[in-house]
Amino acid sequence: MAPPAPAGYVSHISQHPLAQAYAGAIEALAQGEGDVAAIYDEAAQQISPGEHTSYGHDEIAGFWRSVFGALRVQQFTVEHLAWQQDQAQSGRSDRLALRFRAKTFHSPRDSSLLRYGKESGRAVEVMGIVHAELVQGRVLREWVLIDDVALWMQVLVPQA
Repeated sequence: MAPPAPAGYVSHISQHPLAQAYAGAIEALAQGEGDVAAIYDEAAQQISPGEHTSYGHDEIAGFWRSVFGALRVQQFTVEHLAWQQDQAQSGRSDRLALRFRAKTFHSPRDSSLLRYGKESGRAVEVMGIVHAELVQGRVLREWVLIDDVALWMQVLVPQA
C-alpha cells in the first residue's frame, strides 16, 4: 500500500457543487451503485487505460464496471478535487481534476467481471487520476489514469 502524503501537504478539495457532484458520482460508480447518465452527456467520450476510448453511457458504464466490479471497495477517498471555470476569459469548457484512492479487495461481483482475473481475495489499492471537461454541467470528455500494471501486481504477486 502507498505511504501517506508527505508532512505538510494539504490537498485541495473544491467545494463547487458540480465538482462535489462529480466526485460523489465517481465514488458511487466505484461502489457499484452509480448511474453514468446522472453526470455524463449522451455524447461523452472517455479515454482510459490501454488507450481505450469509450463513447456514450453504455461504454463508459462498462469501463467503470470492469474496474470496480472486479474489486470490492472498502474505502474511497477523494485526495484532490480542483475546479476551473473560466469560459468567459478562455472560451474553454469547465474543467475538473480528481485524484482518488480506493482500498479494495480483489473479489469480483460476478464471473463476467474478471478484468483482473479470478478472485484472489487480496487487498488492492487503486490510485486514480481523472480530468474531465463539462458542458452545461455534464461530462463531455474525460481522461482516466489508473495503473493497471500496479493493480495486476497486487493481485498476482505473492504478498510477503
